[in-house]
Amino acid sequence: MYCSKCGAKHDINSRFCPSCGAPINNPTSADFNQNDLRHDVTSDKSAKTEALRAYIGKNADYYINKWQIETGEVKKDSWNWAAFFLGFFWLGYRKMYSVLFALVAVFLVTDVILYALDIDGSLINSGIGMGTSVFLGLMGNYLYYLQAEKSIVKNSHQDIYLKDKIATDGGRSILGVFLAIFMIIVYIVISAFILDPVFATPEVEVIEFGYSEMDGEIDDPSSEFQPYDEIFFSFYFSSLEGGPYKVVIEKLEGTESLYDQWEDEVPPDWPGVVASMYAPEEEGDYIMKIIQDNEVVAKGEFSVE
Repeated sequence: MYCSKCGAKHDINSRFCPSCGAPINNPTSADFNQNDLRHDVTSDKSAKTEALRAYIGKNADYYINKWQIETGEVKKDSWNWAAFFLGFFWLGYRKMYSVLFALVAVFLVTDVILYALDIDGSLINSGIGMGTSVFLGLMGNYLYYLQAEKSIVKNSHQDIYLKDKIATDGGRSILGVFLAIFMIIVYIVISAFILDPVFATPEVEVIEFGYSEMDGEIDDPSSEFQPYDEIFFSFYFSSLEGGPYKVVIEKLEGTESLYDQWEDEVPPDWPGVVASMYAPEEEGDYIMKIIQDNEVVAKGEFSVE
């Protein structure tokens, strides 16, 4: 039972509210049987079923049949097409906010893990989305029953049910649908604009190699050279802003070992560089890295045969 003044929960036999001290006029069994409360409280053998109907409101027969209340044991798995197709919106519509928040949290935690492991999550998220739809389609009715049961327990005492309060807790909510839309938007914003920039690896441009250049572009592209060939290479800075940078060449021999390095600089308004060098005298595979502000902003591989 709840205090009419402060809303605190109290025992049905309490004379004063344990929270605010206000006197309590507790209804007795006789009170509940009075005609003026007949439509608010019921205590016959079908009282719980009627309480469930009060909680559900519209489409009560549908859920009562799905739960198979008459068997005495609630059916846990039964299909709900609305829950399958509408998902989060159905949860909001039926005021199942705790399940809604829990599923959004699952999606966010999954995104954090995928971003941290640098895994493309498009297929995984699609799978989780479909799995969520199937889960709600199959178990949504039972989850709804558990929520209705919670409300009924809160608003009953000794098989006496306050149907008006139960009906207020349950029913449908258009605002709940808007809450679901809001939660989806929050998830998208957090995932796309917070998690993605935090975990995303810096973009690395590709270095192009060739035998010649024309008008700032590689004219005769190739990644295979002879010792002492003149190698032309070009790249863009990931920020499209020049300045000082370092060129590092490593030889690939199972592991990367430093072969050569030097520093260079271009005007800040240069978005990229076209330059040349001579091929190493040693045959093998090489990787060139362009480092700016202690980060690799471009890299590419070539070989000497």
